[in-house]
Amino acid sequence: MNNSFLEQHINWDRLAPHERGELKVNIEKAELKKENMVLDIYFSANFVVPFSDLLAFLKDLCDSVPGISSVKYHFRYENVVQSREE
Repeated sequence: MNNSFLEQHINWDRLAPHERGELKVNIEKAELKKENMVLDIYFSANFVVPFSDLLAFLKDLCDSVPGISSVKYHFRYENVVQSREE
């Protein structure tokens, strides 16, 4: 799993006035638990990924990996560039 698959699902224009170059999101780790086929994904980011974009990413991910029963996601935020209002 790579970051480009995630980045393709983010509507970067919706995150204006921030420049694309200042927004960072990474998939730190992904673990699939074989006993229940639950995928745990750990992200780090400096902005809040729009929930609708995250859902689209998760749906396409589940569609591309057969057998996944559900996905749990975890975010760690550092040096957030968005204001409190955003």
